[in-house]
Amino acid sequence: LVAGRLAAAVADKPNVIAWQIDNEFGFTPDYGSASLTAFRTWLANRYGSIEALNERFGAVLWSQTYSSFEQIPAPTRHVQHNPSLWAAWYRFWNEQIASFAGLQLAAIRARSQVPVTHDGHGVLHQFVNYGRLFADLDFAAVNHYNPWPRSTLPLYDQMRSFHKPYPHWLFETAPNFAGGWGPGEMIFVYQGENSLRAAVWINVALGGQGTLFWLWRQHPAAHEMPHGSVVSSWGKVSANFDDLRSLGEEMAESSDFLARSPVARAEVAIFWDHEALAMLNSVEKYANGIDYGSDWFKRFYVPIVEAGLHRDVLNPVTVERLGLSLIAHYKVLLVPLLPYISSALRALLKTWVEHTGGTLLLGPMSGYRTADWTSFRDGHALGRDLEPWMDIVVESRIPVGAELYDYESPLGLEV
Repeated sequence: LVAGRLAAAVADKPNVIAWQIDNEFGFTPDYGSASLTAFRTWLANRYGSIEALNERFGAVLWSQTYSSFEQIPAPTRHVQHNPSLWAAWYRFWNEQIASFAGLQLAAIRARSQVPVTHDGHGVLHQFVNYGRLFADLDFAAVNHYNPWPRSTLPLYDQMRSFHKPYPHWLFETAPNFAGGWGPGEMIFVYQGENSLRAAVWINVALGGQGTLFWLWRQHPAAHEMPHGSVVSSWGKVSANFDDLRSLGEEMAESSDFLARSPVARAEVAIFWDHEALAMLNSVEKYANGIDYGSDWFKRFYVPIVEAGLHRDVLNPVTVERLGLSLIAHYKVLLVPLLPYISSALRALLKTWVEHTGGTLLLGPMSGYRTADWTSFRDGHALGRDLEPWMDIVVESRIPVGAELYDYESPLGLEV
């Protein structure tokens, strides 16, 4: 592995303070024969038999029953595949991504003792499950090129909530402007007056340990030549250099205070789920026009911010892994737009309410899908555990739109 050779070459250098494995993992599945074979093997191990898979998928509907695992395809966007197959495909590839990261992690740790991380990107629009990816890493890191400070808040609220032994870092942000990823992608986002200062201080105020800029020196060739930098390719300082220098001075002046003043513990937390993003946006548009990322942000997260409440953003995978000790101190937990809530998380939330007396706000659109992304068939729309515990009965479920439209009734009748 490249990571192992690199670690062997420089691990003993005193200036190596941490490792970043790979760069900005994205959800870009491979459709080659080896990957398809691995997916079918993963399904066989998960379900045990093709009969069990057919039953749990409800594959008899629409004549999707499989005779063997070798019949199962890799789902593609131009075919209306079974939602259960999409959910399995999503989980399989997240395991592959985490496994690949684990190979690099093991190669580095065999030669180096300094912390290891990965730089996540586009957390609110990313199918890669960071709760799974960051589980074995030493600290979390995130990239963003967003000049609108408020939209970066949930990034840090989530990075902080992975509860790592080291504070998170902002590994990439533009010192002035960003753009030029490739042909047809010459998108320039300019850091206006004070937006860079705000972006860096927000990261620090929400628990970040440091900020790195992409780029330090501008590329003289190849990809991203137009991308902003601290120093131009011809050796001159670029736009916002004075702001950068002022930031350095402010950080130096505040260093002792920041070191003594960790971020206060939040009493409110809201769940964010990468799987819900993948399934609601790409597979199941249960509410017309819903966009998980923007609706979660505007309808649920922003009101918490505007109420002046300090909050954490929790990943279901992280909560399941760390258990009650992670959530015991919260007074309020919000769980919106989370169609699938695992049995372990259901039990944990119930225990949290009963042991702490906290307030659980569940929904909308939470808890109505099984582990295979099907509907419950046990007489309870939310499963036999949630409804009796909450003393509710869901009689019917009506899909609604995410936007309101003016409506004129026929013949002027009242509606």
